[in-house]
Formats: sequence, C-alpha cells, structure tokens
Amino acid sequence: MKANIPTSSLRYEVNAGYQHNDRKEFDSKGAATPRLHLVLNTGTFDVKAHHAPIGPLYGTFGISSMIQSNRTLAVDKLIPGYNQQDYAAFVYEQAKFGGLNLSAGGRFDTRNLDVLNTPDLGVSAANRKYNAFSGSFGAAYHILPDLSVTANIGNAWRAPTVFELFVDGVHEGTLRYEVGDSNLKPEKATNVETSLKYVSTRFVGEVTLYNNHIPRYIFGNPTDQFDPASGFRKYDITQANARIQGIDAQLQIELTDWLAFDGSYSMLRGRNLELDSYLPFMPADHGRVGFHLSKSRLGKLHQPYFSIHTSIYGKQDRVAKNEIVTKGYTLVDASLGADVHLGSTPLQVDLSVDNLFDRAYTDHLSRYREYALNPGRNVVLKVQIPFRLVK
Repeated sequence: MKANIPTSSLRYEVNAGYQHNDRKEFDSKGAATPRLHLVLNTGTFDVKAHHAPIGPLYGTFGISSMIQSNRTLAVDKLIPGYNQQDYAAFVYEQAKFGGLNLSAGGRFDTRNLDVLNTPDLGVSAANRKYNAFSGSFGAAYHILPDLSVTANIGNAWRAPTVFELFVDGVHEGTLRYEVGDSNLKPEKATNVETSLKYVSTRFVGEVTLYNNHIPRYIFGNPTDQFDPASGFRKYDITQANARIQGIDAQLQIELTDWLAFDGSYSMLRGRNLELDSYLPFMPADHGRVGFHLSKSRLGKLHQPYFSIHTSIYGKQDRVAKNEIVTKGYTLVDASLGADVHLGSTPLQVDLSVDNLFDRAYTDHLSRYREYALNPGRNVVLKVQIPFRLVK
C-alpha cells in the first residue's frame, strides 16, 4: 500500500506491506515431505515527511518499522523460530550553494529479537536487543559545467541475522552445511567514496573509488570439512576486521545519431585484516563493452534496435583458505527488437540471447560453483500487445 498526503508545509509518503513466505526445500526429486520448511511473515510500515525548502535547505525525515515472525515446521531444524521487531527514525537534508551541493543524514535503529526454544539446535529461548546510530555526510561540486566531483563519508551498522547466529545444518538452497555463531556482534563500517563525472551531449564518463573498513565483518568461511550425509562443504559463520576497496568506471559515447558505444569496468579487493588474507566470495575483475544501434524508423519497423555486448571476467585466484579458484571467461549477449504496427495497434517484439555462444563457465559468486556450471545459452522472445478495456 502506498499513499501520498500533501499539506501546506509537508508532503507525507506512506508505505505499508505484508509478505507471507512459505518455503519448502526437498533433498531429492519426488520426495513427499520437505527437508526444510520455513514459514516467514513480514510486515513493514514507513512514513516519510518531505518538507518545503527552508532557505537553501530541503530534505526528508521519518520513521521505519518491520515486524517479522518465523516458524520452522519440518523435522529438520535449520534455524530456530523467532519474533523480531525493528524500528528506526531518520533524517536526511540537502543544501545547494551555487555549484556546491551538501548532504547529511542520520539514523537511529533498534531491534528486539525473541528467539524460540529449539532443543534440536541446542537453542534456548532468549531475548536480544541491538541499538545503533549511523550517519553520513557528502559533497558534490561542479568544477566545470560538464565536470563534477563528489565525496562521501559515513558509518553504518548491521545486526547479525538469526540465520547467522543459530544456523546448524544442511541448507539445500545453497548446497552448504552451515554453522552459525551465537556470539556474533553487530557489524560496523566506515565508508569513504569519491567519484569524478563528466557529462556532455554525446559523452558520459564516471569513475568511482571506494574504501570500506568493516570491524566485525560477518561472512561464511569455507572449511576443509564435508558433511558425510549430504557431501556438502561446511561453512562456519564468523566475523573479522576487514577492508573492502574497489573501483567502478563507466563510459557512454554517442558515435553517431544511430550508433552508441558503452563500456564499464569493476574491480574489488577484500582483505581479512586479522589473518592478512583474502575474504571469501569476492567478485572477479569484470569488464563489459558493447554497441547499440537504433533508428526511429526502418521501413515498416518503428524504433528498431540491435545491441551486442561482450563481458570479460578475469580468473579469481585471490581466494580465502579452502575456497576454490574460478577460471576467467568471456560471454556475449545480443538483443534486437522493434515496434510493428498491425493497423492502429503497435506490437512490440524483442528477442534477446544471453551467453550467445553457449560458453561453459562458473561465476565466482555462484553458491553452486563447486557442483554445477552457470546457465548456458538463454533465448527469450517477448511480445507486448497493448489493449484497452472499453465499456
């Protein structure tokens, strides 16, 4: 549910939602009963108030809430049942002084977690409370009309989930045997980011550098042990002082009125500072280039287009202990489409092919990478026919 309520000085934005998730996972094809059965109910309610400008200042403040309950119904217990309530209050303000834009925000979060008694996991009923304040400050400055630089610094936090605290067993959805740690503390992070952006009529380019220092970073650490029943590798949920740094770059050039080039590059490094080693599940270096051709009309075709992109992924051998290395690979994706008019009715037809050459590969971020390849060639034909209901 969404609602906008304007007043003389404020505009209220109200969002409310409810989700019921009945999840079942089976350990074999044709099994009559699920190995895992979780029923999760989640309700959310947010109110944002956007105030009218006060001099150069304009912004938003509000509250946010989430109430969640989980029940574990199958014989095997992966996590305990729980009831959780999250509440937050926040404010975000911006101000503009000529070519300089300033922004700042603050947020206070509180979580109340009631864990239900689950003898199968060795978990007794308990209550846990978490509170934290987070904030950020940013600035953007136009060095030239087409060139701007931005910088942001902030701190953030994240409380450990029930899964990270208490999981103990085979997780069919991720092909892992996972073991939580009930002593985990909330993550805290200090984030610094800066970017340089150039925008002109036919050229857009942006480079972003970021550095995140995360004391008590929570992650699944692969071990050298395997569960004898399932054959899945065991992962210990743990935390460590960590640093994650990276660079993102994007480029778009209109070569002609009908031909455009775009490219991007992403590099990320994650370090466990306590062990002076790599963090697990860090993405490989990734570059993407492509061309997009389009015209307003070609014969009887309206808005025809054709695009082709090549994605190049490097070998990922910067891995944690017991984590497998994945090879580099190259993928090609292509798509074409147009609007075809049948009388007065426009018919939109789009054909896309992912992994055009059916390359066998393993994505380093895939949770199934030790057991299966990523999807091969995927062809999608989409036809859209607009219609109106007339009384």
